Amino acid sequence: MGATWWDIFVASDIGAERHLIADRLVPRGVDVLDVGCGRGYFSFACAKVAHVTSIDLMDGEKRTGWWNEFKATSELLGIPRLVSGLRASATSFPFAKGQFDLVASVHSIRNFGSKEEIRSFFREAKRVLCKGGQLVVVESDIERAGPLYSAFYAMRTKLKWELRFPPIPELVSWLRSEGFSKTVHESFETSLEYAPVYFRFNSKSMKNIRRDYAAAMKLLARSREHSPPVFVLIATL
Repeated sequence: MGATWWDIFVASDIGAERHLIADRLVPRGVDVLDVGCGRGYFSFACAKVAHVTSIDLMDGEKRTGWWNEFKATSELLGIPRLVSGLRASATSFPFAKGQFDLVASVHSIRNFGSKEEIRSFFREAKRVLCKGGQLVVVESDIERAGPLYSAFYAMRTKLKWELRFPPIPELVSWLRSEGFSKTVHESFETSLEYAPVYFRFNSKSMKNIRRDYAAAMKLLARSREHSPPVFVLIATL
């Protein structure tokens, strides 16, 4: 019969990682809000067991047509009735109070504009979660990252392409101040190959990180580094 679109998705590194996360965190039959869904990889992984609403602003560079791709992929995977997507901000959800069982942000907080936006996201997550619902935050575990990933991460934050990820104790204190009664966190390996993010430079930005970039490329030439472990923070109402 040949490979299906689902086989190809699961076999990819990013698909495999999102499935590992979904298998650990998403119970069968729940309503999930995927915040900062990007191309929808985590949404698609969740849709095997749950109904998923996905939101993203989708207005960044090179994101033209992403919602069309999102819809087409869900149809190819055979899950269009389980996944719906719309353009919305992480700090102001167009949803009713208590609408979701689980709110997730998977590899997206680093793309927020500021720490205050993260705190606003936490407040909105609390509003739309039902009693006993959970907020899940997933990011790469920077503290346990290898030198290659750390080098590229440092450049992205220096250029302000990504927000420097707040320390875990700080995130926990914000969640508790918003009324989440229980927080737990863990870190686990995915053993996936690390593919450095492609950099598009203008002359000004390149000047700021020329030495850093040259050093990172030397690391890349001799490294077989894996992606860093995944950090998971779970907060319960």
